[in-house]
Amino acid sequence: LRDASRRFSSRLSLQGERFRTKIELVHHSLGPHGNKALRGLLLAAFAYIVRRLGQKYMRFVTVGTATVLPIYRTFKALEGHNGADHRKWLTYWVCLGAFGSLEALPDAMLGWLPNYSLLKMAALVWLQRSGSLLVYPLLVRRALRKVEQTGAIEYASGQVERGVCEVRAGVQRAREEMTALVEAEKSRVYGCQ
Repeated sequence: LRDASRRFSSRLSLQGERFRTKIELVHHSLGPHGNKALRGLLLAAFAYIVRRLGQKYMRFVTVGTATVLPIYRTFKALEGHNGADHRKWLTYWVCLGAFGSLEALPDAMLGWLPNYSLLKMAALVWLQRSGSLLVYPLLVRRALRKVEQTGAIEYASGQVERGVCEVRAGVQRAREEMTALVEAEKSRVYGCQ
C-alpha cells in the first residue's frame, strides 16, 4: 500500500510539474502583460465552464467558491502567527454569513438575469480578496451594532438555548422510560429481575 501511495504521489507530482511548465510557457509567450492576459484567459475559461454547467450545478460551484479556498486560507492563517491574516479571514467569514443569510431574496428576484451566478461568484471572490475588509465596517458591523442594541439576538439565543435544554430533557425522559419498559418486558418474558 505504501509503494502504491508513493507511485501515485510521484505521478501526481510529475503531472503537477507538467501543468506548471505549460502555464509558465503560456505566461512567457504573452509578453510583459502576461499576468493580466493570463488572468483574463483563465477568467474567460472559468466563465465558459460555469455557463456550460448551467443552473443545475451552480449552487455547488458557488458554495465551492465561497468555502474551499477560504477554508484552506483560514487554516494557513491559524497555523501562522499573522494577526492581519486572522482578522482578514474572520472578517470574511462574518461577511459570508451575512451574505448567506440575505442571499435568498436577491436570488429570487435576480436569479433569472443572465450571468447573475457569475456576478455572485465574482462578489464572493472579491470578498475573499479584500472586499470583506471594506464591507464589514461599512455594512455588517453597523447593522450588527444596531441589532445588538435592541437585545434581540441575546433574547433569541436564550430562547433557542431553552428550547435545546427542553429537547434534551425530553430525550432523557424518553430514554429512561424506554429503558424501564424494556426492563419490565424482559422481566415479564423471562421472569427475572
